[in-house]
Amino acid sequence: EVDPKDQHGKAFKPGDVIVSTSTKAFMRDGMAEYALVESKPAAKKPANVTAIEGSTFGSSAQRALQTVREAGIKEGDRVLVLGATGGFGTFLLQLLKMHKAYVVATTTSPHLAKSCGASECIDYTTT
Repeated sequence: EVDPKDQHGKAFKPGDVIVSTSTKAFMRDGMAEYALVESKPAAKKPANVTAIEGSTFGSSAQRALQTVREAGIKEGDRVLVLGATGGFGTFLLQLLKMHKAYVVATTTSPHLAKSCGASECIDYTTT
């Protein structure tokens, strides 16, 4: 939640619930309900996302985005995602779909993988 005394940062208003990540040493390996973070990596938490769901944005979502960017994914690329329905995998599937890649996902939950954008699923509990 944005502190009413903080008038710096982005277009955040006091009371806004935000999600963020930090590479600062004091923010590593810890969990907190409230923390001091820089405004640059912060974003307003969508209303339809719980705080627990939002807490994954700063790690899983960020890493998935970094992976897609560094791999230079483009339309028509064929990508295999192992463990596609974990935190990282579900974000990765959506980003790959957005880039119009053809995605084969290994998973225990084919329905979830398809709903996140997988073109094909391999259920490794039955295959």
